[in-house]
Amino acid sequence: MTRKKAPANPKDDLRKQAEKIVKAKNARMPKDIQVLSPEEMWRMLHELQVHQIELEMQNDELRRAQAELDASRARYFDLYDLAPVGYCTVSEEGKILEANLTAATLLGTDRSALIKQLFSRFIPREAQDIYDLHRKKIFEIGEPRACDLRMRKNDGTVFWAHLAATAVQGADGAIVYRVVISDITERKRADEKFEHLAIHDQLTGLFNRYSLEDILNRTIAKAKRGVISTLLYMDLDNFKDVNDSVGHNAGDEVLITLAGLFTGAVRTEDIVFRLGGDEFAVLLDGMASRVSLPTAERLRAIIEAHRFELEGRLFPLSISIGLIEIDGVLAAGQLLSQADAAMYRAKAEGKNRVVVE
Repeated sequence: MTRKKAPANPKDDLRKQAEKIVKAKNARMPKDIQVLSPEEMWRMLHELQVHQIELEMQNDELRRAQAELDASRARYFDLYDLAPVGYCTVSEEGKILEANLTAATLLGTDRSALIKQLFSRFIPREAQDIYDLHRKKIFEIGEPRACDLRMRKNDGTVFWAHLAATAVQGADGAIVYRVVISDITERKRADEKFEHLAIHDQLTGLFNRYSLEDILNRTIAKAKRGVISTLLYMDLDNFKDVNDSVGHNAGDEVLITLAGLFTGAVRTEDIVFRLGGDEFAVLLDGMASRVSLPTAERLRAIIEAHRFELEGRLFPLSISIGLIEIDGVLAAGQLLSQADAAMYRAKAEGKNRVVVE
């Protein structure tokens, strides 16, 4: 019965290979090195030890440099990922190649889910033209550009964004689109609020004198194309009695009530304005003066019939109205001046009446 040989140990094979390499190196060693004196051998050993220490020191320096590089890279990625704005790199075909965590948060999805998605997927249909023109200009002109537009999160929520972008050449030579995304929803809301305050009366919520001049100019342009309208210029009679008797807070209540009465008595296409103090105006869109006169009389009658009861007292209030047709001949300033004059004639003739200019 033959005995089986024990399996070879891989370590033994490695050792044999190493011994062969050493013997081969020794065989190529110059003869004069092999006959060195002990003193020369010690000197050579010293040199080798010094060289070894130098190598170890260099290795330590390399490790320190690598650690600093790793720390710097980590800081960069922290700054990149946790920046207050979103960063995306987009291919020329419109696919997202890279994105930071902020971009993923803004768009309401995981960063990994963004990669290879079309950036335009997050642009609502109504803003698509703005985005397409923005990209086209960047690739054509090659200069940084910015635009404000609405974007849509992954769940469908829409927000206002400011895109600042540029086209650059990537490492592979391809042109890429680098875009910075800022959420400007709050800023847009503030802008809209300020715009609203600029053209609306704060007490009544009606359009103010500033907006009247702008809307009048547009109405005059329409009149030159054949669409005639009418302006009613109104002032509350005996309003001073309210302020003097029961105070300005009660007077404000009267003005708010008037705004509601005027708005409820005209068509949705008509516009009511508070010009300041107790002066109001109504623009009757597309109505000539002869057609508008019944409306003016109805407004006058509504105010005359209304019971203005304040702090237990009844105040008999009425309005005087100056009516002027907008036919495209007079400028806005002239229209307002003549409507105001007609209103004062109504007051002079006994108040609570309509005077046609």
